[in-house]
Amino acid sequence: MSNDDASWRERLPGARERLGWWTLPMFLIVGLAGSVLAGSLAAVYYGQQVSGLEEETRSSRAELRGAVQDVERAREEALAEIEDEVESVREALTREFPFEDVTTSGVVALRAVTGTSSQGQQQAPAGGGEADGAVFAQETTEPGEPTATDEPQQDPATSPSPSPPPSPPPSGPREERFATGFAVASDRGTTFIATVHSLIADPDAPGGVVGEVEVITPRGTARGIVHSWDAGRDLALIRADIGEVPLLAWRPSGEALGVGERLIAAGVTPTLNTVQVAGQVAYTDVTVLVTDLPHIDFLRGAPIVDPRGLVVGVYTTEYRPFGSSAGERQGSAPAQLLCERMLRNCEALEAEPEE
Repeated sequence: MSNDDASWRERLPGARERLGWWTLPMFLIVGLAGSVLAGSLAAVYYGQQVSGLEEETRSSRAELRGAVQDVERAREEALAEIEDEVESVREALTREFPFEDVTTSGVVALRAVTGTSSQGQQQAPAGGGEADGAVFAQETTEPGEPTATDEPQQDPATSPSPSPPPSPPPSGPREERFATGFAVASDRGTTFIATVHSLIADPDAPGGVVGEVEVITPRGTARGIVHSWDAGRDLALIRADIGEVPLLAWRPSGEALGVGERLIAAGVTPTLNTVQVAGQVAYTDVTVLVTDLPHIDFLRGAPIVDPRGLVVGVYTTEYRPFGSSAGERQGSAPAQLLCERMLRNCEALEAEPEE
C-alpha cells in the first residue's frame, strides 16, 4: 500500500472498521425524512380529495336544507288545516239543534211490510207514470162537501188512470221497512204525511206499492193509507186518522239556500227517539237539494230543516236526478218540489219572511 492510499483513508471520518457506526444515523435520518415527506404528500392528497367532495356535495346539502324547510313548512300548514277542521267540527257539534222532541212537531215513524198478501186500499198515481202522483189539494172544504180523504183532487194537467187490476198474492220475500214522515196537512182528524216512495215500493203489489203502512206516534199506532206517490222523485203521501197534529213551518220560497249553509235532517227511530244529524248544502236548484248529510235508512222521509227549524226539503235515499251514480253526496227533494208534485197552496205552510 502506498503512502497516498494511506493518507486518503486517514482523511475518511474514522477508521474503516468504524464506518458502519456513522452511516446508520444517516440512513435513519433519510428514512425519517422520507416518511415525513410521504405523510405530508398523503395529507395534501387526501385534503384535496376532501375539498373536492365538499365542493361536489355543497349543492346537495343546500338542496337538502331547502327540502327540510319545505317539509317543515308543509307540516305547519297541514297542522293548521287540521286544527281548522277540528275547530269547525267542534263548533258544529256544540251548536244547538232546532228540536228537543220532533214528535211534537208532527214528525212520525212509519212501518211498511212488503211481500204480504194484505195490501189494503190504495190510489193509483195520476197520469199512469211513476213520476206523476195524485195531487192532494190542501184546501178547506165546507161542511157537507167531500174532503180530500173521500175524493182526492187530481192534477188538472193530467188525467187519472184507472185503478190497476187485482194482482195475485205476492211471491217475494217478506220485508219490514221503517222510515220517518212529517205532517203537511191536518184536517178534521185526518193527517197527510209526507215520506218517501222507497218505503212503500213493492213490485209484487197492485200499482207497485203497498196499500197501507203503520203510523207510529206518541199516542199509539194507527193505520195509514197510501194516498199518492211519485216514484221518480222518491216521494209519497200517506193519510191517517191520528187527530190534529202540529205542522212544521216551511222556509219562505223567497229565501234561497246558499252553498255551505247548515241543514239538519230531523227524524225519529222506530221507537220515536229523536235523531238529528247536521250537514251542509253542496248544491241546490228547483229539482234537487244536494247535501253531505249522512246516509241513515230510518231517516228516509224526514224533514230537512234550516237552523231555525223551517222545512227546506225531504231526506231521500233513492232520488237520482243526476243518474245512477250517487257519489258521496246525498240527493234529496226540495220542499218546493214536494209542493209541486204532491200538494197545492203551500204558501199556507210557509213561515213569515224575516225582516
